[in-house]
Amino acid sequence: MADNFQDGSNPWLAADDLGSGVKIPRVKMTFGADGSAADVSGTNPLPAGKGQQTVTDCVISNGQSLSASVDLGVYRLVGISIPSTFEPTTLTFQSSYDGSTWANVFKDGIEVSEPVGTNRRIVLDPSKFYGIRYVKVRGGTSGSATTVSADRTLKLIAEA
Repeated sequence: MADNFQDGSNPWLAADDLGSGVKIPRVKMTFGADGSAADVSGTNPLPAGKGQQTVTDCVISNGQSLSASVDLGVYRLVGISIPSTFEPTTLTFQSSYDGSTWANVFKDGIEVSEPVGTNRRIVLDPSKFYGIRYVKVRGGTSGSATTVSADRTLKLIAEA
């Protein structure tokens, strides 16, 4: 409390004393319950939850290579869970701004593709999916699609 001061009739103001009588207003981030405040620091970081996640089924139908459309809303694709019965070894994507006009997803002139195996979760680079609301997932690439032998349900993991 020694650093704090009162300016005329104003209530006490928080300040840091820099020495030689120089005080600067204290505007540090704090957190805590009503009536308490803990400074944020390297050893006392601000508690922050992770982004909200959602998991959505994405089905590639029997004999097809491209899934139905999935509306990600405000979420961004960050992962895919692959079932144990999935045949394709690569995934690529189509996106749409309106849910009806589709284009293959490219970044830096290269089709976005992810190698996959069965019964695993694939972690995706979210920067490849910025601005994508509607997505379709393809087994294989746009030039060499791989069909599935039965309906296959992928789990799309998206984060706000």
